[in-house]
Amino acid sequence: EKVIIACSQYQAQYLKSLPIHPSQKVLSENEKVCLFELFVHPTNEFIMEVFKYNNTLQVKEPKWLREEIAKRVRDMMKSYK
Repeated sequence: EKVIIACSQYQAQYLKSLPIHPSQKVLSENEKVCLFELFVHPTNEFIMEVFKYNNTLQVKEPKWLREEIAKRVRDMMKSYK
């Protein structure tokens, strides 16, 4: 499945040198943001990899994956109240 992630140019330098997945490629970039495209099966392992980057990485597509990550963040926040 096609997954698009966004990050700052600072974080992009790291992701360019150590890709999350072999299919990863730069989709577009400007002075502030870099978009990467990956073709992966978004398993729990992949979601945990996204979480590893905390707030420096954001899933843009697919919508269902973005919503799943947001749900997990909300659930995590509940456990810290």
